[in-house]
Amino acid sequence: MAKLLGRALLIGLCHHELRAEQLITEGVVSALSRHGQGLRPQSRAERLREVMVLWLMDTVNILSTCLSAPADLQLTGSQQVLVSQARRIAAVVERVTGLLVGSASGLSLLDAVVHEVEHTALDLRVNGPVIGVVGAGAVGQVVAAGLVAVELPGRLVVVSRRTEQARGLAADLQDMALSVRSRTQVEAGGVADLHGCDAVVVALRTDFTNSAVQDIRRGGATANAPALGALARELRGYEGSVLVVTNPVDLMARRFAEVSGCARVFGIGANLDSARYRLLLARYARVSPERVSGHVIGEHGDRAVPTTVDGLPVEGRARAVVEGLQERPALIRAGIGRTRCGPTGAVVSTLRKILGLVDGVEELSVPYGDVWLGIPIAFTGGVPTPCCPPLTRYERLSLDSAASSLRDAYTQLPAPTERIPA
Repeated sequence: MAKLLGRALLIGLCHHELRAEQLITEGVVSALSRHGQGLRPQSRAERLREVMVLWLMDTVNILSTCLSAPADLQLTGSQQVLVSQARRIAAVVERVTGLLVGSASGLSLLDAVVHEVEHTALDLRVNGPVIGVVGAGAVGQVVAAGLVAVELPGRLVVVSRRTEQARGLAADLQDMALSVRSRTQVEAGGVADLHGCDAVVVALRTDFTNSAVQDIRRGGATANAPALGALARELRGYEGSVLVVTNPVDLMARRFAEVSGCARVFGIGANLDSARYRLLLARYARVSPERVSGHVIGEHGDRAVPTTVDGLPVEGRARAVVEGLQERPALIRAGIGRTRCGPTGAVVSTLRKILGLVDGVEELSVPYGDVWLGIPIAFTGGVPTPCCPPLTRYERLSLDSAASSLRDAYTQLPAPTERIPA
């Protein structure tokens, strides 16, 4: 009985749909309420306490087994979701343990336990996750403003190498939140505060003049790599998700992951390229963008690889779409200096998926052999699974070429530094 109900609650706590989570919890409560109905009150109270103790023991055993599994052991999908929700489950265990050592008993104890389970289950969904944004420059400002506008985080922590910049941006965002009636609480913080976040968006950029004519996004590799490496060192042991926006994103995401050891690092770029691709292709075909499928994979930049659409290659005059995709960043740079809003949309969309709030596919920079580049990732309950579509021979060769170029470029990065440059 304890195992059956406990594992049902685990399914509920890990479910990505709130209504399903509520129904599972209600079912468990109903079963526990009926359990031992034929017993005398004292015996029934003792039976309920025994079931709850056994439930906690079984839950701790399952969770510890998954968390301590060898790195080369492939966990099932449900086990991966369990690991991703480990902090929520541990919070439930801690709170229920406190109740069991208290004076409550019988149905009053059951009511208190249910309240704690529901409180923990709803905390992330109702109050919102805690999200950190590192970088208060042009991109960091718009990303943070976008997050406040859509009320994605319950609390937003702004971090910058310049304390006064973080404080200024936090104050500005607080004003914005009040004006648009956003419930997001904004505060300035330091790198240490990021360890308490559910997700961190890295949008820092060091001061440099980008003189590159080709491979524009790689122009900041030498300047940004030391800062990314130093931040990664300070976030060693971080258990949440990290979205790297800093360019060149494929190189910077890899640098951050390797230095920090964080297990959930994703680079933002290919999903923005894919959104642009689908938009331009929809305009060319004169249809709604929702009717257009297709991905842009590989490197975020000049070597991006548009895939086939609905299994059909983009041929003929539609090649103008590919040219438009390559020209669009230059159009934006010429007009406003740096792309801001597109990356913000890509960040918001990705955060919803990595936090398990919605399911779906995002093209993100992740490990691909011995390099990092953009491929489609399907998220279910916050758990990522690569889902690269079948590629034509040309697409495969283009992807391999991008991988080779990124492999060479990574060897040219400066070694990580111990501190973020002032």
